[in-house]
Amino acid sequence: MLLKDQLMNLLMKERLLPEGSSVSVLPADPVAEPQGRIEVPISDRCLDLGYNPNTKQLLRIGQVAAAFYRARHGRPPQKREQFVGGTTRMVNVYTADDLSILDSAIHSVIGD
Repeated sequence: MLLKDQLMNLLMKERLLPEGSSVSVLPADPVAEPQGRIEVPISDRCLDLGYNPNTKQLLRIGQVAAAFYRARHGRPPQKREQFVGGTTRMVNVYTADDLSILDSAIHSVIGD
């Protein structure tokens, strides 16, 4: 199901791009290549840090990250439509500029 969700997300992104554009393969490290990935999913950042969170932990990390984001920026994070569990949902969007927020949220939920 996860693979199907990822495929549907790629197809949805391509559908929303202006004519003549295409979806490119994105680098694993958003900081290393600034023109690469614009959005950083929480699950990808967890893997980058060596964690393999369960669904409950991912949900909690998302809640904590949103609270940290609101505290820093004075507004909630932007949302976009994404396939999750076989259906579309609106999820918070974080960028490479928000890595410190994501890292703090991940460490506060999973800890070391």
